[in-house]
Amino acid sequence: MRRRSRFVVLAAAAGAAYAIAAWLFLLPPLELPPAVELARLPPSACRDSAFLEQVRAQRTILFVPLSDVPAAVIDALRRQEDAFHHHRGVDWVQALRALGRDVAAGEYRYGASTLTMQLVRELRLDKQRTLLRKVREVAYALQAERRYSKAELLEMYLNVVHWGPGIRGVGAASCYYFGVPPAEVDAEAAARMVAVLPNPDRLGPDLAAWARRRSVDSPAPAAGAEQ
Repeated sequence: MRRRSRFVVLAAAAGAAYAIAAWLFLLPPLELPPAVELARLPPSACRDSAFLEQVRAQRTILFVPLSDVPAAVIDALRRQEDAFHHHRGVDWVQALRALGRDVAAGEYRYGASTLTMQLVRELRLDKQRTLLRKVREVAYALQAERRYSKAELLEMYLNVVHWGPGIRGVGAASCYYFGVPPAEVDAEAAARMVAVLPNPDRLGPDLAAWARRRSVDSPAPAAGAEQ
């Protein structure tokens, strides 16, 4: 009887493991929302306030390939998300630390989301802070890391992450805040842009105010421009 019970437990565990593995492999691929290639638009589009408000209202992505994102933006993001190239979707050490802090706080508060987990949350999941959503987030992140290269994940992330109220993606952000495409954003502006990402709704208006003051005081040269 004991042997039979052990067999049932092992069979159930094997079945659960198989179901989880199948679920991971059967999850649909990540897809970007409707997008317009920023490079195909006229240069004046980045300074057209009516057009940018339409982009915000319709949640359209002004798609920018990774090759057109300035190194200053990528470098600042890597400093902020320094574990991105050292994990496969989930930073288990940080996740366990966050779990301990959640237990101590008595509520779900610390998510320890990696850049990949943030990406799948933007594309596939709702914003509810629940344990079930976190499990799904982990599953999607593990699958995404198998399907895509780090460069592909970074490109998708930069094009969907929120950069302020209604501002989605690096293309819309650089146009909205600075009136230029990302390739023309200088190092200081790039660093300030990335600093907004942890709390875009709160910090986005601060970046907009800084950009307005800088444009009035002394317009900064575009990246690569002669001094």
